[in-house]
Amino acid sequence: MLNSTYVKTVFDYSIQMINCIEKFHSLGLVHCDVKPENFTLKDHNRQIVLIDFGLAHTYLNYEVKWYADYISNSFISNESKHIDYKDDDSFKGTPSFASINTLQKIH
Repeated sequence: MLNSTYVKTVFDYSIQMINCIEKFHSLGLVHCDVKPENFTLKDHNRQIVLIDFGLAHTYLNYEVKWYADYISNSFISNESKHIDYKDDDSFKGTPSFASINTLQKIH
């Protein structure tokens, strides 16, 4: 039988991981390599953070003119457009954690 403290901790960490991805996505970026190894604990406060942005890409067409715009997220507006789909783009990421639909396209 699972300890209720353990279950609560796993649930809390899972919510934090989803929030990390959501915040990153809200900046107009896609991580492209989400896997357990790319999350870590920050300090001793049990806060999860997302790491390893080497494969990250933008998914919106926007322009950052001022650093203050970047910090406030004001460079992303309702007029920001999704970049065009590229059918011939190569796979990026870790196949073990990729969508089945993506893997079917590369095989």
